[in-house]
Amino acid sequence: MVFFKAEANNKIGSGHLQRSLALASELANRGINASFIFADSEVSQVKKVEDAGFFVHKLKKKDQFKAERYLTFLPKNSLIVFDTDDERFYSGQLIDNLRLNLIKTACYSITDLHKISTDIFVNPNIISQNHQYKTESYTKKLLGTQYLIFRKEFRDQKPKRNSFRNSSNLLLILGNADPNHLSLYFLDVLEKIGDIFSKINLVVGLLNPDLEKIKSRLAEINNLTISMHIDAKNMIDLYSETDLAITAAGMAMWEMALFSIPQMVIASSEREKEYSKYLSELNYIVSLDSFSEIPEPDEMAGKLVTILNSDSLKKLKTEEFKNSIDPNGIKNIIAFFLKELNS
Repeated sequence: MVFFKAEANNKIGSGHLQRSLALASELANRGINASFIFADSEVSQVKKVEDAGFFVHKLKKKDQFKAERYLTFLPKNSLIVFDTDDERFYSGQLIDNLRLNLIKTACYSITDLHKISTDIFVNPNIISQNHQYKTESYTKKLLGTQYLIFRKEFRDQKPKRNSFRNSSNLLLILGNADPNHLSLYFLDVLEKIGDIFSKINLVVGLLNPDLEKIKSRLAEINNLTISMHIDAKNMIDLYSETDLAITAAGMAMWEMALFSIPQMVIASSEREKEYSKYLSELNYIVSLDSFSEIPEPDEMAGKLVTILNSDSLKKLKTEEFKNSIDPNGIKNIIAFFLKELNS
């Protein structure tokens, strides 16, 4: 059996949960029983998992680091996958006690700042092979973009994008939860730039805390053509008509890399800062720094105009970025998990 501990709320977003759901579905297709564990998620996100046919175990938030609570339902020789940014799930009493009770653990992380004592450590980010991880001798590491997990519609295909037009279509997508209110911020920025774009597609998630404010703000903006897409299901169509994007350094960034879309990227969390900077150094993206360093809208508007009037976007190595990614990374992870479960 495989269990997934991932959360989705207005601070975390749904990226971790979507990745776990993709893995759980793939395991179910191979006859492996998968369940979920929640302690701090929105009711709508828990229901999404239940509606997909998976059993849900619920813990109190204060109990999520107590091994004894997990041991009430985790059978020996099972695998639990912690998909979280919280370093308390990478090592310590929880992980050690589960291992003592013959339960294997796998953890996702980006950073190499903390000790890692899990059995399987996964970092699908492009920067992972440059890190020096503090792991145990028994920890097996899955590192690199060959372990990225894309949504089903992005696998087994070679995406195509319409050729560039003289008037550019911009995609603005800043995460499902957007706890730093970047969607509202960039609406202010774009209004100051004016009608430099022929069309702007704004994608926001259902976990965005500013949905009503964004709708009101859009009604006030008269000098831009903006279409708002809430929890968009037609992302391939949107990517296909996109000439350039302003995005957070999350899963949408990797999806757009498959379409060779020039991207201006802002790190929307602490964990995104390091690897968005690294991608910028590789000339795969243009970095707009991070959520903790954003200037006033006037200054950011000036910065964007400078970027748009320069050759920065044209010189991006978008094809090299695309070729560095395996859109079928889920198969590589599943193969490894199955091997571990059978060992």
